[in-house]
Amino acid sequence: MIAVLLASLLTAAELGPAATTTPVTLTLADAAALARAHGPAAQRAAVVRQGALESLEAQRAGMRPDLDFQARTDAGTPTLRDPALPHALVQPAFQAIASLSAEQILLAAGGDALHRRLAAGRAAAQADYEAALAKAACEARLAWLDLVAAKAGFAVADEAVRAAEAQSQRVADLLAVQRVADVDRLQAEAGVLEARSARVEAAGGVALAAAALNRLLGSPVLDRPLAADLPDDLPPALGDLAAAIKEAQAHRPEVIALRARAAEAAAGVELARAGDYPTVSATAGLAARTRDAFDPAFDARLGLVVRWPLSRTDGEARRHAAEADDGARQARQALTELLGGIELEVRRAWTDDQTARQKVDLAAARADAATEALRIKVLQYDRARATLLDVTQARLEMSRAALDKITARLAVHRAAVAAALATGRS
Repeated sequence: MIAVLLASLLTAAELGPAATTTPVTLTLADAAALARAHGPAAQRAAVVRQGALESLEAQRAGMRPDLDFQARTDAGTPTLRDPALPHALVQPAFQAIASLSAEQILLAAGGDALHRRLAAGRAAAQADYEAALAKAACEARLAWLDLVAAKAGFAVADEAVRAAEAQSQRVADLLAVQRVADVDRLQAEAGVLEARSARVEAAGGVALAAAALNRLLGSPVLDRPLAADLPDDLPPALGDLAAAIKEAQAHRPEVIALRARAAEAAAGVELARAGDYPTVSATAGLAARTRDAFDPAFDARLGLVVRWPLSRTDGEARRHAAEADDGARQARQALTELLGGIELEVRRAWTDDQTARQKVDLAAARADAATEALRIKVLQYDRARATLLDVTQARLEMSRAALDKITARLAVHRAAVAAALATGRS
């Protein structure tokens, strides 16, 4: 499904504006999936994650063997010869030398801490990436709901235009039999113009909402028409508040990332303190040179090197350990603050969800009442018991109530989107 939608977007970019007349149908889930797969925020998050992983790999390089290759030529005078006859050449005036050396750390304090630090860093980078994807999906869902709201507003405005035109025609018919005054005709025509103006404004809102959603989805064509219909069923409720808080504090990507960073900092403390302890390395060397009486053509060597920094006046290891320890304390404090903030986010989402669901039935009842009130005002106007202004006001109230009914349902979906982000659910 996602591949088909993406192909439609790319086809529109290739064919130009003429191909943008066919709208692409998107569901709420489609919008979230496209944003996670192809949105600019997702692409940026992937670049950040790749950079973090490459930085970690650079730290791993310290445990890999060091290789060194050298090549040189020497030319000098005088030439060394055997003092005895026949004065044979012992060392030539020209020499070429090539050598390859390698050194591998065998034993080093803090090796396990380095591996734990790298693993925690990779976990933090992945969690940051997942958090960015979750935010991108949330923004796409909200933009999709904005598009639905804009389309609903346009539908209400379009219906208001038709109703105003019908009312204007009704006034003209009544004026023909002299049952209403001419001022009613002027008011009806003004109502039609006002309704048409509102429809034009609503159409602009739809275009802007579609452009905003197209941008979040990574579409190359921002003016690509999109079709989005609000589902009849409301999303499931958030459920038990305590369980939702516990789930969020355990599974939110931000929490996972911060815990990983705390573990990374703790491993960094051990690694920094290990700088004062000895290391044992194996060395190997191979050299090839122009053969003479003193040096062989090839030379191979193996050895062990022990390094122990007995005294460092700069205190580099202690300074690094203190910095890492401070970073670990800050990470633990930030984790405590984050858990409290997540609980507040979940409580807010839960309250918004409960409030929005209660308003759905109230908005539906208000819309029904406004529709009935308009019907009564129209009958009263036909019997000269109400003015055209009363009818216009009743029709305006009905339009507002119809839009509020849709807005109330959208509020439930918005609360569900916020709850999904707050709890870490997909």
